[in-house]
Amino acid sequence: MIRAPRAWAGLLALTLAAANAHAAPPMPRQPPTLRVAGDTAMAARAPQSRPATGWGEALPMMLRGDVVGYENRAAEGRSTRRYVDEGLWARLMGATRGGDVVFIAFGGDDASKQPQRYVAPEAFRRYLENFVDEARMRGATPVLLTPVATAEFRSGGLNIVYSPHADLVRAVAVERKVPLIDMQRASESLLRDAGSEGAKAMFVEVEPLYSEVYLDRRTRYLMPVTDELSSNACGAARLAQRATQLMRAGGLEAWLEDPQTIQQRIDQVCNAERDAQRAR
Repeated sequence: MIRAPRAWAGLLALTLAAANAHAAPPMPRQPPTLRVAGDTAMAARAPQSRPATGWGEALPMMLRGDVVGYENRAAEGRSTRRYVDEGLWARLMGATRGGDVVFIAFGGDDASKQPQRYVAPEAFRRYLENFVDEARMRGATPVLLTPVATAEFRSGGLNIVYSPHADLVRAVAVERKVPLIDMQRASESLLRDAGSEGAKAMFVEVEPLYSEVYLDRRTRYLMPVTDELSSNACGAARLAQRATQLMRAGGLEAWLEDPQTIQQRIDQVCNAERDAQRAR
């Protein structure tokens, strides 16, 4: 069962009020924008990574474009540290206006085995706190998202893999009174509902990367440092659907297409993905 956290209550009213406060009469008020800061799970994937698909790519087809804008600045392979160091967060903040909502979706790449991505728990917490504070300073409403659970099938059945950073996201949400979308629990529910065969249809194998690990000067071995599976277009659409269920329960129903329309669009995406898999 997916439940909306209490911090979501009244979010739509708050964002609309903030937008009104920042609108300069007599100019017409622009609709708020949902802006996404995040890592691989939500990012628009590079051509060489296809058919892997970030669930942030699927979200726009579930939003009402006449009511809310959408800008996905999630970036593949970026931890919180890299997102800041490469100037991605600063550019997102430069575009953010009062009344906007900022999804902050990190934790998957921060927990990576790759040293250039990994961020220690306490540093990760500080980055999240800074993101929240800076978004609020812009007059925007920050929303924290836990990292999605992923699947692996090496054991022969479905094994659900979790990011250890998810609990830190929940802790910051409570301490800073930030709305939370618990995508880890939502994605776990999705995978369990789908079962092993259904989950396989939502994921695609990605080319693994390896890192040289030295035991001593003469002995080295290659260690895999990337996840084996990533969501495909169908999996991304179903993950986005679970996110919209939490958004709807949290007061953002006016931003969303009706559930029947969303389901029809997901069915179209998943049918196309199934046909593509057969052709490969």
